[in-house]
Amino acid sequence: DQAESFSNLLLSRKIQVPEKAFSHFAACLAASASTCSLALEAVNELDEVFEVGFGKREIDLVYARLKAIAKQENAARKLEAKLRTKLFALEKSLDPLEAMFLYQLVDKLDAIARGAERIGNRLLILISI
Repeated sequence: DQAESFSNLLLSRKIQVPEKAFSHFAACLAASASTCSLALEAVNELDEVFEVGFGKREIDLVYARLKAIAKQENAARKLEAKLRTKLFALEKSLDPLEAMFLYQLVDKLDAIARGAERIGNRLLILISI
C-alpha cells in the first residue's frame, strides 16, 4: 500500500525532485527497494525451509537474510535522514507546497523500508516457533 501511495503521489502531482537533492533521493529509493527485495527473497526461501522440515542449513540462510534486511533498513533510514537534511537546506528555494509533498515522499519511502523490516521480524517469529 505504501509503495502504491508513493507512486500515486509522485505521478499524480508530477513532483520534480530538486537537482541538488536528486542523488540523495535516488539513493533512498534504491535502499528502500533493496530492503523490499531482501524481504521477498526471505519469504521465497520459506518454501525451502518447509520442504526440508525446518533444516538447520535452510534456517541459517533465512536468519542471514533477516539480518541483511535489518542492516539494509538501517542503511535506508540513514540515507533518508541525509535526504531530509538536504531538503531542509533547499527549503527556502522550493515552493512550500512542493516541499511538503517531497517530505511526504520521504515519509513513504521510510514506511516502505520499515514495512519490509516488519516482514522480516514476522518471519523470524514464524521460524522460531
